[in-house]
Amino acid sequence: MGRSQSLDEPLLASAPRGATIASCAINLASTCLGTGMLSLPAAFVLAGFGAGTALCIFTALLTVASLHLLVACANRLGGVKSDFYTVCEAALPGSGRVVDVAVVVNCTGTAVSYLIVAADCFTATFGVPRFAVVLASLVVVTPPSLFRTMDTLKATSTIAVVCMLAIVALVVLMGFGPSPWLEPCPGKDEVPHGHCQGHVEPVTRDGLHVFCAIPFFVNAFTCQQNAFIAVGELARPTPARQTAVVVAAPVLALALYITVAVCGYLTFGDTTPSNIITAYPSSPPVVAARCVLGLVVLCNYPLQAFPTRASVASLLDSLGGAAAPADDGDGDGALFTRSARDVRIALAFVAATGAVALFVTELGAIVSLVGSTASALIGLVTPAVAHLLLARREAGATPWASPLSGASLVLLAVGAAVLPSHLFCA
Repeated sequence: MGRSQSLDEPLLASAPRGATIASCAINLASTCLGTGMLSLPAAFVLAGFGAGTALCIFTALLTVASLHLLVACANRLGGVKSDFYTVCEAALPGSGRVVDVAVVVNCTGTAVSYLIVAADCFTATFGVPRFAVVLASLVVVTPPSLFRTMDTLKATSTIAVVCMLAIVALVVLMGFGPSPWLEPCPGKDEVPHGHCQGHVEPVTRDGLHVFCAIPFFVNAFTCQQNAFIAVGELARPTPARQTAVVVAAPVLALALYITVAVCGYLTFGDTTPSNIITAYPSSPPVVAARCVLGLVVLCNYPLQAFPTRASVASLLDSLGGAAAPADDGDGDGALFTRSARDVRIALAFVAATGAVALFVTELGAIVSLVGSTASALIGLVTPAVAHLLLARREAGATPWASPLSGASLVLLAVGAAVLPSHLFCA
């Protein structure tokens, strides 16, 4: 298992470090900011206003806990370069491959959903054939998917966060703005602005509906696949700086999610569609928002390529392949990876996601399956099990009384409940 590591030592000994807290937090938050946010008003339709708000806050707290547990697990492994495979194998030999497969499935599904949304946005706005938009999108996302470090994406991640803020502003203005261009329900003059005759349920009376809303929130907050990369690139990774990153990223997402979910749901009530942007009538601000959304998902696409590269590489190593030579670009500040294997993996990832996006147009089918399976496994179950097993082995006794172990048990219980949810929430 390796020697015990001081928390003042670097988290990933071989990772290039120098990223700020802000860039790490923005990259991590940007990983989960995307199509999931637009479906949260529909999750409020299932859960009701009160339960939906509570679930959103609760899931953000679970995300903070899971990220903290993953960082704690990595610190326990000493100078080993940590990733999901390394942590899982140290906790339970033989489990690393399963989690790596889950990471690849989650990232692939998320990347496909990004391409689908981009195709929908730009095709509806400019009337360009769908296949042309997908191919153009692949040309745009390929170079950043080959970057050597994720910190290089801080510019695109910042753009994505700013664009998401613009979309959030639109949702708020469509609910309360005075301009005719910002009217969400034109022709319904008898209805006060911002309420389009949909019924708003303070608290749903159907417990199953509340339960079936949980995967929406779990999927929206999933960013754990980039936790090791983001925190591993942090300059001076002291405990306080690590904690700042794992708290700031979910809190930033929470602020945007609550705003969009509440304003979107209060505007349309139980008539809210699965993608809130599609509910608004065409107007210059809405057309602009669709273009911005297309830009956001393309900016976020490379954030799914980095964990895929790491997980596929560890799978190949675990299956007996020779370890790839280390990237030798550290000293000269190389922009792109110099690992031939990483290049092949990234190009295969781009080609595979593009091929699926060309033939699959139903966003809900992708998000539902990935959110209730791979996202729950990565975001809830894996951090909990890994921490419990590593802590028990290190302490030589059952560590259930510690606060972190208590958080692990909560994560494990929620994850175990969400994993089979698609069987009866269809």
